[in-house]
Amino acid sequence: KDGCMYFNLLKQTSWDDKTKKGSFKDGTRLNVKFSLDEVGEMVSVIKNRGKWNFYHSFDNNTVSGGFTYYSKEYELQGKKITKTGFGLTVKKGDQEWKVGFTLGSAEKLLAYFLFFFDRCFQAIYAADKKAFEEKLKNKKTENPPEEVSNKEADEQEEKEENLEF
Repeated sequence: KDGCMYFNLLKQTSWDDKTKKGSFKDGTRLNVKFSLDEVGEMVSVIKNRGKWNFYHSFDNNTVSGGFTYYSKEYELQGKKITKTGFGLTVKKGDQEWKVGFTLGSAEKLLAYFLFFFDRCFQAIYAADKKAFEEKLKNKKTENPPEEVSNKEADEQEEKEENLEF
């Protein structure tokens, strides 16, 4: 609609270790708006396994955070394991939301971002084209072309043919 992407974050409220499932019941929600350029920054993070931080402030409300690639080594039952992925962290006041993405889910997120860009650019192009066509239409009605009789056109053409270079 306005060339921005909105994230609606829901904070996890509990974890069941037996079922390995989280609960989001009564979790705090946060809406975050990202511009096309900011979405582009997230695309760059995924493609380059990088890091990006952001800071939004509006009407004394501040939201900050980052999107980053991580690679962490830890030991499990005597074996070294490396866990890789991406993390989105968003902070507002004393609240913090964290979303983890596996490498596979980050690829899906990247595909969605590229789809989002395509749709935004199509909408921008359509709006620009419509505005241009309206401008041309208005220009034609403001300054209609002068009418020239066939006799005048023939006389002009004859003069041009008789010119010597």
